[in-house]
Amino acid sequence: MSRKTSTLAGLAGAATVAATLTALVFPTSGAGAGSGCTAWGTLPPRVVLGPNGATVRTTLQGTAGCRGVTADSGATALLQAPRRSDDVPMRWSRFGDSDQAVYYPTLDRPGTYRLVNGRTQTYDSQYVRIPSAWRSTSTVVKYRGRFAGVGRDASGVSATLQSYGAHGWTAQANDLVWLQRRGSNGSWQTVASAHTSSSGHVRIDHRLSSGAAYRLVGATTSTTWAPFCGLSTAGV
Repeated sequence: MSRKTSTLAGLAGAATVAATLTALVFPTSGAGAGSGCTAWGTLPPRVVLGPNGATVRTTLQGTAGCRGVTADSGATALLQAPRRSDDVPMRWSRFGDSDQAVYYPTLDRPGTYRLVNGRTQTYDSQYVRIPSAWRSTSTVVKYRGRFAGVGRDASGVSATLQSYGAHGWTAQANDLVWLQRRGSNGSWQTVASAHTSSSGHVRIDHRLSSGAAYRLVGATTSTTWAPFCGLSTAGV
């Protein structure tokens, strides 16, 4: 055996011993390492902040590699708000469990809310914690919008556009509003539009056909979801 071959054999033997010692001292989870565990909390695509607040529910989900054998203690995460003082810690007792947070327009602000810093607690058949990765999820929170004081006649429709925020219902100034008519195929088509005044009032001049279906649609803004309002044309 050459000196080079002997040296390599010795190094290989040492590496085998080291690997064996590492496996004995630091056991790893076959479930997490073999198939991979990625966990996340579900969130609705959007949340509407209205007079009664909004409840955001989240359910703990994960890939097959997250399935605990000896124990499933769920996970923890942080529902992070745009304003960090509004962050809410979340706790699931097991995979498939749900938790929730309640937000109010007088206290909380519109924006993107994210579930971050998740940590799972599931264990394999040897009582070793299954390593995991956390998939961040998010939802967009905005105020509720509405049309108030809606009036219509043969020549058009008028209304006041409002949103519900920290100070209750307030006017939405200089926002675009569309008047739409439902076609024979069921789709909505814009027939006229106008901007609201500084007081949120809008007047859209368009002859309304008796018996046809119309609706007012507001614009989605950075803080408010688009409101809809169906219009009756009976007697027009």
